[in-house]
Formats: sequence, C-alpha cells, structure tokens
Amino acid sequence: MTVLKEEMARKRLTQKDLVERLKAVGIETSKATICRSLKGERKFAETELRAIRDILDMKPVPKQPAPRSYKGIAIVATLVALSAIAILVVVLVREPDSTGEPTPQATPAPQGRCDKYEIAAKDLWLRDEHTNPVTQLPRGLKLTVKNRETRQWQVETEDNRSGWVDPGYLKPIC
Repeated sequence: MTVLKEEMARKRLTQKDLVERLKAVGIETSKATICRSLKGERKFAETELRAIRDILDMKPVPKQPAPRSYKGIAIVATLVALSAIAILVVVLVREPDSTGEPTPQATPAPQGRCDKYEIAAKDLWLRDEHTNPVTQLPRGLKLTVKNRETRQWQVETEDNRSGWVDPGYLKPIC
C-alpha cells in the first residue's frame, strides 16, 4: 500500500479525487473506505485495484486554479465611478464665498462705452503685462478700464493700482 500512497502523491491525486474518479468508472466507494484500505485495515477489491491502477497510469491531476474573484475589480470600478461623480460635483457646484453666496460665473463684459466696472467674482487677480499675478482684488472693488484691445483688459483700481484683469469677472456700473 505504501507504493500506492507514493504513486498517488506523485500524481497529486487526493483521496477525494480518487473517490470521484472511481465513481466515474462505476465503482462506488468513500474517502473513509479508501483511507482504511491505504492503512491496511481493509483490502482493496480486485476491481478497485485495477481501476486505481488505470487511474494512476493517466496523466497527473493538474492543480485546479483558484476561482477568479471579481471583488477587486468591482471595488476599483466603484472607486472610479465615485471619483467621476466627485469631479462632476466640483465642476458643477460653485464654491460659496465668505458670505455664503455662490461666486458668480464668468460672463463676458459688455463692449459698450462704459469704463467703470466692479469686480463680480469672489476674488480676481490683478496681473502684470506678462499675465503674472500681482495681487488679489476683492469682490466689489471699483475699476476703470484703460485699454480693451487684448484678451485681458488694462485697468486702474480706485486705490490707483494698475494691471490687467479678465473682463469676464467684471460688472459694469455705468
């Protein structure tokens, strides 16, 4: 029986596998019966021994791959979906200012003869001629437009600071 145990080990055949393969060829037995027979407490019937030899002469039993788990994929997909929702919320919802009111969205300023404007955004950067930020201007600050020939308008604040601003965040006060 030792030779049979070694051959089963070499072929990676468990007692449970042996019971299933014997059942497939029409021999009904149990794992406990195989175990007792391998220990020498019971003798294999001739038909059992012949069937076991036939089974052991086959190719080794390949290890079954572990079943695939899609749990990790589901978690990643959920995180991607939540991230996309969070990005949409950030894009669609305007950040309230210190008064709790939403910051106005940029709207093109009118192109009329009015030169007096007020800052409508929560904050607006006054920039130099190279579009580098110089200082932050608060909402409600009054400006006078000096030049509208570029994408950024050249302005002067009521406290005599000069620079360029994005006209989309200005509200006319004429």
